[in-house]
Amino acid sequence: NAAGQGYRVVDIDSGVTLYVAAVGSGRTESERSILRSVGWADDVHATFQISATFSANRALPDGVMAPGVTRLDLWRSGVSDIVRKHDYLVRRDREDDWGLDLSGLIAPIVDAPGEGRLVMYDSPYTGRIMSVYRVNLGTGKLSTLYRGVRDTVGFLLNAQGVPVIRIDSNRASNQWSIHALDGAASRVVLKGQSPTGAPQSVVGFTQDGSLAFIDDPDNRGRDVLYTVAMDGGAINVLLDVAKFDVDSAIEDPWTHTIVGAQHFEEIATQHFIDVQLAAVHAQLRAKNVDGSMRLLNWSRDRRRVVVYMEGALGAGAFYLYEPATDKLKLIGKRYPELQGTALGDRLAVNYPARDGVRIPAYVTLPAGKAFKGLPLVVLVHGGPTSRDTFEFDWWAAFLASRGYAVVQPNYRGSGGYGHLWQEAGYQQWGKLMQSDVEDAVAVMTRSGQADPARVCIIGASYGGYAALAGATLTPSRYRCAVSVAGVSDLRMMLENTADRSGANSMASDWWRQLIGDRDADKARLIAMSPAEQAAHVLAPILLIHGANDVVVPIAQSKRMADSLREAGKPVQFITFPGEDHWLSDGATRVRMLEEIETFLAKHLH
Repeated sequence: NAAGQGYRVVDIDSGVTLYVAAVGSGRTESERSILRSVGWADDVHATFQISATFSANRALPDGVMAPGVTRLDLWRSGVSDIVRKHDYLVRRDREDDWGLDLSGLIAPIVDAPGEGRLVMYDSPYTGRIMSVYRVNLGTGKLSTLYRGVRDTVGFLLNAQGVPVIRIDSNRASNQWSIHALDGAASRVVLKGQSPTGAPQSVVGFTQDGSLAFIDDPDNRGRDVLYTVAMDGGAINVLLDVAKFDVDSAIEDPWTHTIVGAQHFEEIATQHFIDVQLAAVHAQLRAKNVDGSMRLLNWSRDRRRVVVYMEGALGAGAFYLYEPATDKLKLIGKRYPELQGTALGDRLAVNYPARDGVRIPAYVTLPAGKAFKGLPLVVLVHGGPTSRDTFEFDWWAAFLASRGYAVVQPNYRGSGGYGHLWQEAGYQQWGKLMQSDVEDAVAVMTRSGQADPARVCIIGASYGGYAALAGATLTPSRYRCAVSVAGVSDLRMMLENTADRSGANSMASDWWRQLIGDRDADKARLIAMSPAEQAAHVLAPILLIHGANDVVVPIAQSKRMADSLREAGKPVQFITFPGEDHWLSDGATRVRMLEEIETFLAKHLH
């Protein structure tokens, strides 16, 4: 709203609101702050992160140039004192102290009540050095605790808030190293080289003090959770899931140690190495055998646990669980307005691609309708190295509620299914990744489940690219296409990344790995860029983009709109002022769905 975003602190027993923090107020509509996360530093201090998008000429100081960069996302952390009823932003010497990158506040710190830690660069500009700062939770004031070196990209701290691991990566050579710290001294624990310079993914410490990683240490072809002792030695694999990557680690919010990990097969599945939490998880799993269930947080004494549960056809809810009494109390539903609404049927399927490989996918069907001759929406996920799951999807549920069958393919290039599956999509934009999506349409229309004359392709980010690629590379297959924050010009996207982060940066190396080289692969990238192929379009296209998008700049949609208009093709272009890549504001997402609903009603019914 006009006053900005915020959060409430509520007594879970009485339901009484203890404090309301309005921390996301912005300066202008185009440069407003967005509340990104909240948490607890200790029993009386809540923490939050905000970001804001600034024009580059305002965010960068005099003499600092960033060719091609028009907007920057800057971040800040803050603290809310629940007793004193006061919010303040963490700062160094200046009140207006934003950074391009920073961690959330790390707290509590053992033996240091009232303190936290923050990891961030000492400047958001060229030549910056990553450092660890001591945070006074009572004032928000920062003081330098440990300064990294030029190549430092991360730190690990122990429970006392002392930096004990420094992670370095050289941008030019792509060599990385993980250093154990002992005061001013350091020694190399692990080192290596990777295509992007990304080090092995160290995620924290386990309770015995070993380093925990999520990576592939011995060429299994998938990510596993494993540990290595601080003094070196053999790896100890704690979690290995056949056919699937371990997705993320689970950290205790009070001790900051790794207590488990999570992977996705159809839904999120947690695995705990902490015996007490494993028992709590097993108790709750018995109550929700078929649906998704995750432990989200817990009190310091673990007498209370916040849990997310989702039934097979439900939109999910948050609960408070007391293991000692086995009591489960509803905190709130994730989408309370959907209570009593028929959300349709959701199916986990797989279908044959043209080369015979089975592609996993999810289908959402309108409630009460036979799966025959339905208008079809192909909803393509972004990333492209993310994936869809069987859990509730608000976008798919909305489209199904309007009478459309929705298919969401986890095409090759998606993450979570092992390295070979993801790597099969490298430099396959418009090619194998796109044909996997098209084959979902072919299977569903050939079977009579979907009407071949009523198919629309929709997606956001990479999914927006896939929608535009469908409309330009296989134009006769689709009746319409919708791109939300989509890429339209691949060479332009690579150039923008280099402008923002440097030609030798980890980000530039990553995108070259995914897309290709701007110069060496010029012909292929032009052929696979929808903006370059606009003359082939047969169907109307809807473009939606947030004006403050710094992930896929709005220039990508402007370029596509201009190309379509020059070619005399039907296009509608909607811009959301002040919005980011994810259209983070709830009201904006509603407006986006309304625009898509109107567009589909016009072109697909």
